[in-house]
Amino acid sequence: EGMEAILRDARTRFLKPSADAASGLSPFIPSRCQTYVAPVAYRWHNVLWTQRGVYSRGTPEPGTLWPLRLDSTTTDITFLSEPQLLEDFDYTHPGPENWGCVEQTFRFPISQDSWFNALFFSGFALWTRVVVDDEDTIETKNVPSHWGYVVALMATQSIALPVPSVLKLQTSIEYDKIPVRYTLEATLPDKDDR
Repeated sequence: EGMEAILRDARTRFLKPSADAASGLSPFIPSRCQTYVAPVAYRWHNVLWTQRGVYSRGTPEPGTLWPLRLDSTTTDITFLSEPQLLEDFDYTHPGPENWGCVEQTFRFPISQDSWFNALFFSGFALWTRVVVDDEDTIETKNVPSHWGYVVALMATQSIALPVPSVLKLQTSIEYDKIPVRYTLEATLPDKDDR
């Protein structure tokens, strides 16, 4: 939250202009930080999703559910589609002075391979991936890490999906709000979306 302002301030206060910056090499380690998103089935959605200890920090918007924070090695979520890139903070080339509101649309194919779990769509998992440089990355999906998953549940009960189908996600990230505001709106497929 507030990443672009932090980067701009750090670059101004702590880095000298150099030939390395012109070469495209990052003066920062890591060189970028990314947020990925994917639809998931949460094992305890219909019975214990309100269990103590899995709520995320922060306060949900009125009429929305409290996001869950799950360990990065949890077996309580099943990914229903390949992850897609939601955010990409490039420390070498910081974004505009004010990012304002960034809106994106994603399409997640739900395949026959995930037929059983697709019956139990819960919401979207978000997690961090750190790019150290051109050769090294720090993956946090399904590996031990202090960075876990944040799961945004889309309803109080799991939702049945037709398979195969495409689940659509509209995101809005308001970087100019404090704290940054994330809005996720899913469009459920019907029989015509197969």
